[in-house]
Amino acid sequence: MSGEVVLLPVAAQIGLGAVAATGVGLVAAFATAALVSAIREQQRQQREAAAAQARLQQRKNAAWQAYQAAEQAHVEHLNTTRAQIRQQFAHLHLQDVVSPSDLTQPAQARGFLHSAPDIDVLIAEIQQIFQDTTGLLDAPASPLPRLQAQWQKFQQEQNLAQASSTQSKAEMLQNFRTTLKYSLQNWQNHLQQEQQSAQQRLVQIQALLENSFLHQSLAQELNATAENLLCREEWQNLHAHLLQAVEQRSITAAGLATLQQKQAQLQQRVDQAMQRQAVQTGLLQSLQQHLQGAGYVFLQQESPERFLWQIPGGERLRVFLSAELRLSFQVVHERTYASEAALSGAEQAFFHQQENRWCADVPQLLRGLAQDGFQYAMQFERHTPDSLIPIAVLETVDDLLNAEARQRRSEKPYFSAD
Repeated sequence: MSGEVVLLPVAAQIGLGAVAATGVGLVAAFATAALVSAIREQQRQQREAAAAQARLQQRKNAAWQAYQAAEQAHVEHLNTTRAQIRQQFAHLHLQDVVSPSDLTQPAQARGFLHSAPDIDVLIAEIQQIFQDTTGLLDAPASPLPRLQAQWQKFQQEQNLAQASSTQSKAEMLQNFRTTLKYSLQNWQNHLQQEQQSAQQRLVQIQALLENSFLHQSLAQELNATAENLLCREEWQNLHAHLLQAVEQRSITAAGLATLQQKQAQLQQRVDQAMQRQAVQTGLLQSLQQHLQGAGYVFLQQESPERFLWQIPGGERLRVFLSAELRLSFQVVHERTYASEAALSGAEQAFFHQQENRWCADVPQLLRGLAQDGFQYAMQFERHTPDSLIPIAVLETVDDLLNAEARQRRSEKPYFSAD
């Protein structure tokens, strides 16, 4: 004769350690139940529909559209700049500077000395490169202002004009030309890396936004438990922060990594909550089927975790389902009126009669749950002493309306005719 009964999943009793304590392992243990599989399929369809809606929301979002257009324009500008740099490389590779010192004596004797490029031609070539790249002076990370300043310094100091020999002039030009070549090469590599980073960042932010819209929607479908409500709020805050960063174009590499990490944590919480909810829903459906089969009548859901049933013949059965999938049952005495008077002997006897009825139904309930894939065992049971019998007042809609009318009649008006 047990007015209070606690059923614990067998998987928790055989020991799943911390995993069982959080309920994650128990969710996995019940995941193959037919009722849970059906609910998981419904959730899969729900997720697909939510994902399609999230993609649509992300594409239509004004902040994202502006960010995407700006980033694409930036990438195109980088690509154009790289093309112009490559064009200048073509000029630099037309001829290599050869100084007379690079020629062997036999080569000089055979008349190769005159093959050294004309210095005036090289000067004109370098000046032409600066002239052709005038539009790149203000380009991102451009080395041209620095190089142009160096070239102007050479000319102002008349280093080339004062050189004592063709050999020293050629060497000076060769050094500067080499500097110009490698500076442009490094700049091109830098722009290529920046272009790749910008394209990758665009893809990552697009995925973040789409995922944010998706899991915000999924979080709204979770039961309104305290944990789920907190998860919803955190998703809303993260989503608002992400949209603000996109709108202001203020997402750095470090900021992006932080957003990805935080989103991954919240996504895991939503996914686990959905799995847990699928198991809880399947379990409640199984519980409902077998209680109704035994003649019990569902009355109401008092909270996301608490449900009220009518025992055949009278009295109530309060059912609690914890996040760890523990099932707790409590038989409650039913009164049709509010009273502080102690229970009469007849009321106590009737309560224990119904308590016995419930106690006799527990083994059958356990067998029914097991058939549906939910293996439970008795963890705790206790007879309810007469002094601790819980009482609930059964109030109909008429009862509530009559009580409200009585309350209004008992209240004195603020002003009287006297």
